[in-house]
Amino acid sequence: MDEYGGYDGWTEHTITVRPDLIHTIVLGISGRNRNDIKDYLYDVYHHILTLDVRHEYDPTTDRNSFMALYDQCEHGRNGSVQAPESTPPE
Repeated sequence: MDEYGGYDGWTEHTITVRPDLIHTIVLGISGRNRNDIKDYLYDVYHHILTLDVRHEYDPTTDRNSFMALYDQCEHGRNGSVQAPESTPPE
């Protein structure tokens, strides 16, 4: 984005996630760090990938559901993010 908020080009990135026993995950972000985009990408992906997740299984429908829980999002709203239901493999 330029100084006036307009489009001024694209960058491409690859985000690599590795497990870590001390820090939960380690993120690697490739590509050009135009306008400090790597810091932003790190913050977004680290936040989403380290949310607590609750798993529920409903035996009556044989379905699993997963819910990512968070205390406060950046916009100050309480709540949760519902992930799509999954059906167990047969």
